[in-house]
Amino acid sequence: MEDHMVIDNNVPLQKKIWTEFLGDDHRLIRARERLGMLKQIYPQYYNFPAWVEDEVKVPGLRRPSLNTLAKAYWFAAERLNKSCPEVAITRYERECLKKFAFYSRKEIYTSFWIGHRCIDLFVPNIRSTEVGGRVMRGLAIEIDGEVHHYESKMKKDEVKSILLHMLGIGHTGLPNWELNEATVTVIHRDLNSCPTLDTRERRRLWERIYALTVAISFTTAEFLQVFREEKT
Repeated sequence: MEDHMVIDNNVPLQKKIWTEFLGDDHRLIRARERLGMLKQIYPQYYNFPAWVEDEVKVPGLRRPSLNTLAKAYWFAAERLNKSCPEVAITRYERECLKKFAFYSRKEIYTSFWIGHRCIDLFVPNIRSTEVGGRVMRGLAIEIDGEVHHYESKMKKDEVKSILLHMLGIGHTGLPNWELNEATVTVIHRDLNSCPTLDTRERRRLWERIYALTVAISFTTAEFLQVFREEKT
């Protein structure tokens, strides 16, 4: 049985957050439809929001290969990058990445898309345990500037947290004014103390990320093209 995260199942609040996140009610309905189909394909892979329907039954859906999902994901990521040029790596992220690379050989992705949100730094190949014993696979690191105190940015950060909890990915923030040697050394030490994922865990993590991102960012027609594709 997969680990499931526990999040606030206040349905009206979740719908409000997701409506703001997706832009309007119409896009929410469409995303809800695709998430329902994702739930049909991967019933135990995610901690779905409470408003995602169980009754969605679309014939002919199947789990595509990881390679097929990866191609769809990178197509979606390229399109998201073009529509959101402001997500390019910042000076602080570059500085943090440089220090991490000096101290550690951990695999790190920058400006990495998960769902419809861009993660500053993503470390995929680690396993950690939160307070309460909840197992997290992968770690998202946000380099937080003053803008994160604005209400609009806080709402976007809240959606990021929901997405990451759906996936069972750890999440931490690092203020950009704390990018000193001592802080990075502590983070490096903590990352190195985390065990790496085994092959099965790593594959499932990538599958979860790819499929969720495709479900949220693709149109329904594009989604069906990927998830009705014949196995090769």
